[in-house]
Amino acid sequence: MDARFARRYGAQTPDEPQSRRILRGDLAKVIAAGSISAVLLAIGLALAGWDRSFWLIYWIITVVSIVAAWRVVESWATRREARRQE
Repeated sequence: MDARFARRYGAQTPDEPQSRRILRGDLAKVIAAGSISAVLLAIGLALAGWDRSFWLIYWIITVVSIVAAWRVVESWATRREARRQE
């Protein structure tokens, strides 16, 4: 449920610890999905060889970047949520 909708119509919003658990759960899902993708891309890289694997290498770098960026977004969202509750 949207937090703004919840405030407007009186539904209960999740408290801070639950929000952090949700974010950490999402991070775990992103890491798992990124790991599975990276393994599949590495298998493709092994089958294709280095000379024909430009796009596979590109997507491996992209998967690693998404996981790293998610960690940054998670910390930013946690700080933003803490500021809103003050």
